[in-house]
Amino acid sequence: MKSSSCFTSRVFGIRARTRCARSRPSTLNGRPRKLPVPPAGWASDALPFAHAVRFFSSALFDLSPWGELAREAAWLAGLAGVFGGLACLGARRLLA
Repeated sequence: MKSSSCFTSRVFGIRARTRCARSRPSTLNGRPRKLPVPPAGWASDALPFAHAVRFFSSALFDLSPWGELAREAAWLAGLAGVFGGLACLGARRLLA
């Protein structure tokens, strides 16, 4: 039986590996990175995902989140209105 400096075990059906010299550490970062292509960033702002991430990261991690919360909540409400209106138009078209 080989001895390894890394310990591998099964936790809840998932293989878990502890950190060691051979394994690379993984980092989970809650904030999205800036996109290198500006049009991709503009398209991302037209969808609610980036706004939701900013809303919740501000709510959870900022000391005074109220300005950011209000701004992102307004964006999310506006996007919900736009997408809801488009859904109503699409439903009318399907029913006609």
